[in-house]
Amino acid sequence: DRFVAKGDAIGIHPHAWRWNECRGVWTSDHGDQGWVEECLSSTVLAYREAFKVTPAYHRFGSGFMNTATMNLVRDLGLPVDLTLEPGLPSIGPGDRAEGTWTGYAGGFVDLPSIPYHPSRSDYRWPIADPGDSFWAVPLSSGRFPQRVHHLKRNWRGARHPLRSATRLVDRMARG
Repeated sequence: DRFVAKGDAIGIHPHAWRWNECRGVWTSDHGDQGWVEECLSSTVLAYREAFKVTPAYHRFGSGFMNTATMNLVRDLGLPVDLTLEPGLPSIGPGDRAEGTWTGYAGGFVDLPSIPYHPSRSDYRWPIADPGDSFWAVPLSSGRFPQRVHHLKRNWRGARHPLRSATRLVDRMARG
């Protein structure tokens, strides 16, 4: 309540992790769309039950997104998705330090770098639909200054992308 009263937007950040009993490791199971949808749907349901509102935004974990998942985010009534990171290459299946991955994550190399309404047939394509209230808001896609003095000199350009997303949600709520 304190965060919301101060103007913060609260969202969800689900992952597709599940325990692999045979190997004794966690699996980030992006290769099982049914599991991805279960993780997302159960997270939204738990949030709604706990807070009595729909989350203000969504960001899927491990840089994962596909068209079916983006459409589910929209269909569950969330107004904003913050998963996309233009320029992030695709990461395929394999063993990682934190466990095993199935399927692919990332693959955001050619995405728009500004907020857009994603197409239902391919989330990577923006559509011009003034009646669409769902937004994909790509996170940082520019180069970050390497030295602190650049941040001090160019502080306006160093705003955090979540602050921009919060402003977008506020503007959408005002109509």
